[in-house]
Amino acid sequence: MTKLVIDTDPGWDDALVLVLLLAKGDIDVLCVTTVWGNEEIADTTTNARRMTYCCGRPDIPIYVGCMQALKPVSIERPCPPSSIVRALPPLGTVVNGMYAPEMLTAMARTHGPELTILAIGSMTNMAAAVERDTAAMKSVGTVVVTGGTFTEKKTHEFNLGSDPLATNKLLEAELNPVMITFDLEMTMNKGDGAQQTMKDMKTKWASFYAEVIQDQLDQDNSEANEGVFDQLAALYALQPSLFTLEPTRIRVESGRIIRDPAGHPVRLATSLNIDAAYELLFKRLA
Repeated sequence: MTKLVIDTDPGWDDALVLVLLLAKGDIDVLCVTTVWGNEEIADTTTNARRMTYCCGRPDIPIYVGCMQALKPVSIERPCPPSSIVRALPPLGTVVNGMYAPEMLTAMARTHGPELTILAIGSMTNMAAAVERDTAAMKSVGTVVVTGGTFTEKKTHEFNLGSDPLATNKLLEAELNPVMITFDLEMTMNKGDGAQQTMKDMKTKWASFYAEVIQDQLDQDNSEANEGVFDQLAALYALQPSLFTLEPTRIRVESGRIIRDPAGHPVRLATSLNIDAAYELLFKRLA
């Protein structure tokens, strides 16, 4: 079975990633590493504690990571905090020993090709890990990065644009990551049909999932819809065959992806089987 490390900044959509991967207790998640991003590091860490505990996995250790960008830039956070997630009790375990970037490299040395890292927050922890031990990080079987956009008007997609220096350091290490862009994430928006299906399921996690999405819609989050964002990283970890990958070379400028033959190698997710992706998502929430 694939071994997972989740580098995350929950956040509402990252909280739903944790639901999809933890709630059934059947996925080998070695640890969660937290990073600044959608919220400050204290809040993303507390939210990770909430989610591991409420998903019945308080055994999963949480390691605290970078509290700010390697080179801070002015960028607006894309969404308000989730009142649904914040209402949960913060009772999970935090391991205050090893710094998250050090844990990432330790996991890479130990598990190498068997390891998948989901990098679904800002890229600061990942860049710091690469700086510590590039060879170990290059030995990782799969690194999945969510974020970035080809759309010229949206120059500051948050995951890749919040710490441009870190994003470029990660790409320069040439880990050949699987890259799931904001553009692909937006194709998963099926209007209110998916959310209504979740409500009709009447299971604990389907109801929670629908409530978190509705909370974002109610808070006037301009980027909120009823689609799937960083949750696609979870679906990739569960079933990579849902995605079509294209080897290509890119560079990134403030979150905007530019194809460039002189750029860095990635495996770009260009499409996915949307119906099968939702079928898997509903199965994980049943």
